[in-house]
Amino acid sequence: MADTYACWLPLGHPSRSTFDRAVHVAAGWILEHSGVQNTDVADVLVGSGEREPQDGHRIRWQLLADPVGRQRLWSLAWHRPLEEEEGRWRLRTEVGLERTGSWASVRIAFQPTAYRLRPVTFDLFRPGLVPTLLGELDVSVDGRRLTIDPSTVGRDGISGLIALVERRDRILPVIVASPDPATRRPLIDVIRTSSVLAGLAHVFAIDDPQATFDLTHAVGKHHSVFLGAVRLYWPGWERSGDPFAHPLWLADTLRTEGLGSRLPNELLRMIASVAAMRVPETYLGARILDALGSDATPTS
Repeated sequence: MADTYACWLPLGHPSRSTFDRAVHVAAGWILEHSGVQNTDVADVLVGSGEREPQDGHRIRWQLLADPVGRQRLWSLAWHRPLEEEEGRWRLRTEVGLERTGSWASVRIAFQPTAYRLRPVTFDLFRPGLVPTLLGELDVSVDGRRLTIDPSTVGRDGISGLIALVERRDRILPVIVASPDPATRRPLIDVIRTSSVLAGLAHVFAIDDPQATFDLTHAVGKHHSVFLGAVRLYWPGWERSGDPFAHPLWLADTLRTEGLGSRLPNELLRMIASVAAMRVPETYLGARILDALGSDATPTS
């Protein structure tokens, strides 16, 4: 089973209250959308269990805690069938509490149910659980609070944008949409782009064509973005680096090939495939089980 989407959300310093809040939010969202009947959120916050609500859907959950309660791991997997495919989606969310901090992760995987060698057709999507977590919890990455909304940048904000782009320890990609000089607006829907990439990227829209000259002056023409173009700056960008390593979509391409309307989903596929390989396994569950001993059972 291969992940097609993954998202990691750091929740700050280790906090039992933050952990409990994140678990409650995630459990409530999945129960609401999975069609589970006669199951309260409280039912899936403790121990372990499984429900098969209807139409091939299934949820399974588990809570582990070490003997002194300093480490906790809650996980819930929701399996749902795919129409016209020999397979199902698995959405798995985990919330962890360990000595270094609290976190939540969301992963989507395709699970085949039959051996048939033909292309798999599906539309990759960002699960609604991610913006729900971002809206209910304080999630910050690269010194920025993560939301589903894009950031607008004028001339007074270019220096801050550059500082973020060239930050050596930056974790998330940065998407910058420059304005079309004729309309002073980007050629892509930056609101939709930011929503689709919630938790996976920082999305900026430059609202003043003059600000793109400031950006070009600072980073050089080959690393800049202007005249309606859109650029993705991967972490690790350097002024002396290869500009072709950071994709650029020119305005003519966005207009003439209709890519402007498709680019949000193109960016999702590009970044999500990287995230699926980059979100680490924490092995927190294994450490908790080791602490509990071989006769361990999920906590209640």
